[in-house]
Amino acid sequence: MSSVRSRASYGNTAQKLWADKRVRIAVNLLLITVFSALTALAKNMHPSVGIPGSSAIFWLTAMITGRSVVKMEFAGLLIGCGTAAWGIPIGLEHTFGYNVLLYGASGLLLDAMTKIPKISLDNLFGAALCGLTAHMAKYGFIVYAAVATSVSKHFIIVGFVKSAAFHAAFGIAAGLIAWGIVKASRLGIKRLT
Repeated sequence: MSSVRSRASYGNTAQKLWADKRVRIAVNLLLITVFSALTALAKNMHPSVGIPGSSAIFWLTAMITGRSVVKMEFAGLLIGCGTAAWGIPIGLEHTFGYNVLLYGASGLLLDAMTKIPKISLDNLFGAALCGLTAHMAKYGFIVYAAVATSVSKHFIIVGFVKSAAFHAAFGIAAGLIAWGIVKASRLGIKRLT
């Protein structure tokens, strides 16, 4: 009986805390920081398999998972910009400004996609479409930079269309994996409570 009361009082306390806007903002900012760091670490530590866009399975999955968890305006953009900031001490391969463009644009497109009616990161189709869109934004910046600066990139050797297809496939896969992670986490939390 006492465990039922303590659960009920814990639930009431948690609801009261969550009702405070400052607490919600602080928790969301903490989550954005954590998911930004996780995204940067995942990008930095991914195993190189020589396939263009394959790192998205790691970094984009973390970004989409973070955007799914943090229900806040511009959370994707903040995670993307945070990824660029964490990229400085972690050592991502590009400059800070370039990383802001790469990951910030991906996060911003995640935010924009979630504003479209019937597109949600909470359903399988929406997660796949969001992953595709976010990763193609990053690919677009890479293509633009390569064409504008005439820097030889691996995707030029592989081919634009083939590389775009790889980016699309890995973006979709990242969205689906993130959807599965969030869904499994929510089911686990629901069972615990």
